[in-house]
Amino acid sequence: MRAAALVLVLAVPALAGEGYVRSTVKNHPELPLYLRDRCAPFHIGAAGSARTPERTEDAAIEAAFASWQKEADACGNGFTFLRGDDVPVVESRLGLEPNGRARTQILFRDVNCRDVVPAGDECAADEETAHAKCGNKYQCLYATDSTIGITLVSYRVSTGAISDTDIELNAAARLLPDGTVGEPRLFTTVDGPVCPMEALATPACVAFDVQNTMTHEIGHALGFDHVEDPASTMFASADFGETSKRRIDRGSAKGFCDVYPRVEQPVPCDVELSSAQALKQRVDVVGETGCAVAPGVPWALVALLALRRRRRSDGSPSRTP
Repeated sequence: MRAAALVLVLAVPALAGEGYVRSTVKNHPELPLYLRDRCAPFHIGAAGSARTPERTEDAAIEAAFASWQKEADACGNGFTFLRGDDVPVVESRLGLEPNGRARTQILFRDVNCRDVVPAGDECAADEETAHAKCGNKYQCLYATDSTIGITLVSYRVSTGAISDTDIELNAAARLLPDGTVGEPRLFTTVDGPVCPMEALATPACVAFDVQNTMTHEIGHALGFDHVEDPASTMFASADFGETSKRRIDRGSAKGFCDVYPRVEQPVPCDVELSSAQALKQRVDVVGETGCAVAPGVPWALVALLALRRRRRSDGSPSRTP
């Protein structure tokens, strides 16, 4: 029987002013995705980002989760975002692992799979599963240079309950607006100023902001899809030098409180307990699909944050945001 596969879900986005849109189970728009466990630990890849200095990306990632924590506290929905141990490179796997361990992990991908996966490698035999299988085998990312971040959400097909999330930041991109190839993408953590152009980006100015990207991707991890309002945290693209998504917009905040209402007695957060709960959800997935789930490749939603290239009046790409 065919194993469950990765799928790219393109939901109809909300119009400006509608606030938020929920991601749904493939082919079942009546089943929105949601986190059953409001203890939400996260783990950062131990390799970090090769070009971001002194592991400053860690604080930026924590700040993104802190923004969502602030919204959780405001509506009293009991969510706790807790940083767990870093994930060693040899243990970085997309999706649920063969041993059943599940965790939300954040990985910086410095290598594009197209540059390292040999022709004919079995990991790339099925384009629906290649992202996870080759990513796990070569610690690489299948993505275009316009992709800034990818969130892979694994869920229970019968209910939409999320059991595992992987966030990948595309640090392998090298294509510049003028069509030339430059240094790999630089993720930055400073507040300003904006770098004059990608080719001149340094850690002292804003190029591709870690916190901006992560605040958006965490929204996907919570079960939210893209909206058409450019002012929203969940807008599908970001400008070079952008930091506006650091601040969660009112529509996304409302969605967080609507989908996850107030609880009177929040459950204490424990990283190991949360992983055990995810293991139970994995067993449910296998049992209900009636077939073997390929290791690390359950039913999943892949959500992308893309780079928005602004253009001059003459139609050529602009070098400034």
